[in-house]
Amino acid sequence: CEYQCSWMISGSYYYGKVIKDSVLFVQSGYGVDIFNIADPTEPQLLSRIMTTGWSYDLAIAGNHLYICDDYAGIVVHDVTDPILPVEIGRIDTPGLTSGIFIKDSICYVADDWEGLRLIDIRDPAQLVEIGYYNTPGRAIWVDVVDTIAYVSDYWNGLMILNVRDPTNPQFIGQWDDPNLAYIWAVDVIDSLAYLSGLHLVAPQFMNFFIVNVSHPETPHFVSGIASSNDAQGFMIHDSLAYICAYNAGVRVVSIADPLNMYVVNSLAGFHNAKLLVTDTLLITAYGGGISGLPGHCLRIYDISNPDSIFRIGDYPVTPEVWEVYADNDKLFVSTAHAFGEHVQIMLFDCTLPDSIALTDSLWLIGRHGHCLFYDSPFLFAGHGGFLSILRYANDSLEYLSSISTTANEIAVNNNYLFIGGFNAFGFRAYDIADPWNPQITDSLQVRCWDMALVDTFAYLIYDDKYLYVVNIADPYDLIKVCSLYTGHNGMTIASAPPYLFIGNGNYRLQVVDIADPVNPQIINTVITPYFTNRDILVYDSLLFAGGGMTWGLRVYDISNPIIPVIIDSCDTPSSTFSITMTGENVYVADFLSLVLVKCHGIGVTERKHNAVGSYFTVCPNPFRNQTRIKIQQSKAGVYTLEIYNVLGQKVRTLWSGYQPAGVPEVLWDGCDDHNRPLSAGVYYCMYQMGGNRNTTKVILIK
Repeated sequence: CEYQCSWMISGSYYYGKVIKDSVLFVQSGYGVDIFNIADPTEPQLLSRIMTTGWSYDLAIAGNHLYICDDYAGIVVHDVTDPILPVEIGRIDTPGLTSGIFIKDSICYVADDWEGLRLIDIRDPAQLVEIGYYNTPGRAIWVDVVDTIAYVSDYWNGLMILNVRDPTNPQFIGQWDDPNLAYIWAVDVIDSLAYLSGLHLVAPQFMNFFIVNVSHPETPHFVSGIASSNDAQGFMIHDSLAYICAYNAGVRVVSIADPLNMYVVNSLAGFHNAKLLVTDTLLITAYGGGISGLPGHCLRIYDISNPDSIFRIGDYPVTPEVWEVYADNDKLFVSTAHAFGEHVQIMLFDCTLPDSIALTDSLWLIGRHGHCLFYDSPFLFAGHGGFLSILRYANDSLEYLSSISTTANEIAVNNNYLFIGGFNAFGFRAYDIADPWNPQITDSLQVRCWDMALVDTFAYLIYDDKYLYVVNIADPYDLIKVCSLYTGHNGMTIASAPPYLFIGNGNYRLQVVDIADPVNPQIINTVITPYFTNRDILVYDSLLFAGGGMTWGLRVYDISNPIIPVIIDSCDTPSSTFSITMTGENVYVADFLSLVLVKCHGIGVTERKHNAVGSYFTVCPNPFRNQTRIKIQQSKAGVYTLEIYNVLGQKVRTLWSGYQPAGVPEVLWDGCDDHNRPLSAGVYYCMYQMGGNRNTTKVILIK
């Protein structure tokens, strides 16, 4: 499989913001959102740029936008037409691009542990690093005045460098102090360097302070001011400093007299990292809560009168892409914000897989879009404490009705809807013959994270380490028939009858035999990376598993379902929540984006668990000394007949070769390939011919 592309469906405002005329560029998680703010009361989203990694900072020069793209370096886009930005160049720096400043034809990059990097941008299509200075700590912000670069080096204070010769930056001086915890941002005006960070000046901590750099060889502390929380990004306009202080809000501080700074005004709320100030506007990333999560709202204030600041505009974002469901050329996506009260359901046309087009969307009340299920023409969406029924017609979505219930997973069988949730009656069945008026038929006190329907049984998992089996033959009389202790917290489940695959959060992918639904058996456990089984999908002879940010998407060969074998993996930008597939295209709900992964060379066929024209019987079963295996083979061909133990290890090959059509019979005496008697227990007989395979359980007794 191969990572193909990503679409920035939503954003997570946090760091860089720049403005050119009435066009605003905002760092948005793994990308950049571009707005028209000619009317700041109603920001209009024009387009989005997707980046490889987290975009930390931005700068603009002429019609070129320079983006700090995490470990991928600097990326340049031509934004002459902000509706259609075009990437024209990039350069990979050795570290993590954290801050950027452009002066003349040089781009100064604070490259975290790799210090300050100087890049020639005279030809934006051919960026060239021409010099660097490896600072002792973490270079995260840079400002340049004349021929001097000021670098905030986090724990190592303020580094002052001579960049008159950009090919050979030279150390001039450093301001550090035993009582200085760290420096975040820096802005130098005249002979004063304004800094945010954390500095102890007895008897209190200063979060915003001033250093005199008139003699850069010997900078010295001037004064500081405290806020009730960390100060990170700030901007200076006229004689005022606008300081972002996280959940302490935004502080507006007078710096007219550096020795006597004082707070002029303050804005309540949680404001994230960096802000932007113009003559009349203050733009911040608002929201995120006390946990420090990224902002979920672009907020615009009128600061014409700094003594009376008021909000004039908002643009909400939905930074979590939760669910994705594909049906031929239709793609349904559910997005929501952890702190929001609405879920957005989006409909895409994916006729051209790598160039999807948004055709419709609608908003639903609730937090988190937990699940989607499409049963033409109806789309079922679980969100917060609701399950909504929508209708798809003429490339649009129509809301029909809602059920008040938690819904972690949903499935439809005939005219009945089955919902798995984590409330007291976690598993419910509804008659949806009339989708405008769903009627509950029965419920069970069985909690559920995920479910799989196989024939007349529902298989449910929850984080209580059990697999539950429910008979759903009669939706008016749901019956829990058994439970299986798995020993691990189940997160996701997929079926490939007569087997189930259970993905657990703690290093496990389990294979369960459900040939006898009232007596399921764990037959194999595959060790996986931690927390990487957030969703799994079975497609033909492949199993796709996605999860944590490090591991992306993994592919297992399950042509022998008893022994899943990992055959490929593909990193995705963020953390996989949901997987769906159509043809050779895998679409991944990847937290902040929708990702397309191409799977090349897949022979896509309908999985045949009971292959038409060939089946076999084992009799007697259980057996003590010998059993007969009869195969009904409708055509001649090469086939294999093998015996596996409960660990998925092959213990005996009974036949491998050509066989004419007919009913061949093979005897098994309970011995392995070395004619050693096997111990009593459960074994699995597997018949395979071409792409068809069948497996049945065989019990050996003594």
